[in-house]
Amino acid sequence: MAESFSQHQIDVFRDCFNLYDKNRDGKVEKEELTKIMRALGHPVTHIEIFEIMKAHGKASVTFPEFVKMLAAQNAKHVNIEREILNAFALQDRSRKGYISRGEFEHLLVKGGEQMTKHEVQQLLSQYGFDKMITQINYQELSQRISASSKAW
Repeated sequence: MAESFSQHQIDVFRDCFNLYDKNRDGKVEKEELTKIMRALGHPVTHIEIFEIMKAHGKASVTFPEFVKMLAAQNAKHVNIEREILNAFALQDRSRKGYISRGEFEHLLVKGGEQMTKHEVQQLLSQYGFDKMITQINYQELSQRISASSKAW
């Protein structure tokens, strides 16, 4: 899974990991893991970190385990993005290139991902759509998602 990242990305991950490995034992706990993920531009909730750690089956992770987690999170992120864009395209039946913010929220709350309204707000905020924006433009959303995916 580490092969999905460039050497430069892995070096950045290692630097960030080492920065939060305060006792230099080569492991980080869930609190540090949350901080590392956020520092790398991947905002995660405490629940997501809990689920990651639960699936991992340990209270701490080493750097190689961390890179595997990032790869898994990245794959999940890409799948969610693909689903969002596909749902958007289906909802925009008149091919206007945009849908209302309410329609977009409804898609994600009631759709396949079944996100909470708060998670949808976080997602929109993550891609630069503040609360004042009432129409979500497909092209703009697609470009922002692509740029975000390349950042990983």
